[in-house]
Amino acid sequence: MLFSFAHVDLPSTASLMSHWRYSFVVCWMLCTFGEEEILARHTQPV
Repeated sequence: MLFSFAHVDLPSTASLMSHWRYSFVVCWMLCTFGEEEILARHTQPV
């Protein structure tokens, strides 16, 4: 599947994959820990 994107501009492809990966991690964290839990961890000192 990834090889099919070989003809596409590399910078744009890398940017797209980076954005998708970031979005996936954010969604996974929201689903796993919950938005309130994440906000609490980022706003309160560890």
